[in-house]
Amino acid sequence: MCDTKKKIADVLKELMNEKPVRKITVQDIMDRKEMRRQSFYYHFRDIYDVINWICKKQLLEKMEYAPEETFEEWMCKVTRLIKEDRRFYRRVLDNIEREQLISGLYGVVEQQLRERRLLGKTENGMIMRFATRSICHFILDSISQMKEADERQVAQAARYIEMFLIPEHTRYYVFPEKTALGNLNRAAGLSKDKEEHFR
Repeated sequence: MCDTKKKIADVLKELMNEKPVRKITVQDIMDRKEMRRQSFYYHFRDIYDVINWICKKQLLEKMEYAPEETFEEWMCKVTRLIKEDRRFYRRVLDNIEREQLISGLYGVVEQQLRERRLLGKTENGMIMRFATRSICHFILDSISQMKEADERQVAQAARYIEMFLIPEHTRYYVFPEKTALGNLNRAAGLSKDKEEHFR
């Protein structure tokens, strides 16, 4: 990570705690670190470009699809990433249009749905947009609410979202082990982990 970029980003985050973004100037940032104004424009177009860069490095890149993660684990990870710098994200939400933030989140959220095939092989763009935008709003709501999101509640919400999205004909149902139907779990090779996941 470029040291100058990080210095500029760190100063902007400090200034965002002091005043609205619209009142922060490039000169404010460079004066605080005693750097030349030209250095800013070598790395960034404007102040909003710095905000985009921070969000990309702190959040979006870490939200990218990882095959070893379940959807529930991914949602909980997003919650933890937001908690790490929630004050900054709340400032971003206060100063940037919600639609613009959804646009920034949209790509990584859609990737999760496509890679995990949560919507099966649907080519219905309307369904994909609805599901993707709903999860984007869920993430932004977790930032805007006064109380920090409870990870257990997020995990439960993720399970419900997943159940809602998975096409009915591809779902499987897991029954407790101590039942006749539970024996079918083992015959089908369904593990206790999957049983716990779907409770």
